[in-house]
Amino acid sequence: MTTQAMQEKISKMEAEIKKLQAELAKMNKKNTPRFERSEIAYLNEVYNG
Repeated sequence: MTTQAMQEKISKMEAEIKKLQAELAKMNKKNTPRFERSEIAYLNEVYNG
C-alpha cells in the first residue's frame, strides 16, 4: 500500500470517528437525566451518610 493510499484510509477513519463521537455526544445529551439541585444535595447526603 502506498503512503498516499494509507493517508487516505487514515483520513476516512478519522472522519468516521468524528461522526461516531458526534452521535455518541447526541445520545449522551438525550439520555442524561436532569436533577434538581435539592435532589442532588439529598442524594449526596444519603449516599455519604
